[in-house]
Amino acid sequence: MIKKEVLNIKDKLEVSYYCINDNCVEANDYISYVEFINNDGNKTKYITYTCTYEKINSKHCVDFLGTHNTTKYCTICKNNNECLSKKCVYNHCMFNDDNPITHCEDIYLGHRRAYMHCGKAYGEKCNNDNECSSKVCYENSCQINHKGPSDSEVRVLLYRFSLVSVVINE
Repeated sequence: MIKKEVLNIKDKLEVSYYCINDNCVEANDYISYVEFINNDGNKTKYITYTCTYEKINSKHCVDFLGTHNTTKYCTICKNNNECLSKKCVYNHCMFNDDNPITHCEDIYLGHRRAYMHCGKAYGEKCNNDNECSSKVCYENSCQINHKGPSDSEVRVLLYRFSLVSVVINE
């Protein structure tokens, strides 16, 4: 999907993308990698979990090991090409000013309405909200945006989904 298409997504909640240049892939919040398909049709897996040098140096950058759909993944890098940021320092992907990560996510407006915004990834240094994909810059670091549907809105969505399920099943 190209970045322009991502930015045209409206009213889709709990979705995010990572982009390299103009090409974007949907992210899964439960795993720490994304796969891009190059022009030859080959898949390249990149680690998305990225830290600042300060976090790496102070040993506050966490190592994750896991499995997703029978594919094993790990946030420990051995070389720059394994990182979406293209920078591996002490076996951790580090934010890279020469190759900034572009992250896009839904910005919740209320009443089940949202729009996509692209910017810096969580944890990356920032000066203002607009720089961050989440539109939340706190203490010069992009943070997760915790704004989302209220519990009552979620219940309405679940109720509507259950009605659709009943109609389809009958």
